[in-house]
Amino acid sequence: MPTISFTDAELAAVTVAVRGVIEGDRFPHAPRLVSLRTALAKFGDAAALDPAPNRTANLADLKQKAAAAKADKRARR
Repeated sequence: MPTISFTDAELAAVTVAVRGVIEGDRFPHAPRLVSLRTALAKFGDAAALDPAPNRTANLADLKQKAAAAKADKRARR
């Protein structure tokens, strides 16, 4: 099996991307995420060095966007 060597920046980017897919999935226990979690676990300590994305900030952004969309929908009536 081929081995891929990543720089620290590349590994961090891949880690963030995989975590984003896993955390953003509508169905967190879906079988399709098992292979992604397994791959993320194989990153080992390098993946643990990169902090998880700030979900609180993302949640606040989503709530703000939802409120704006709701207000826009009311304005169109």
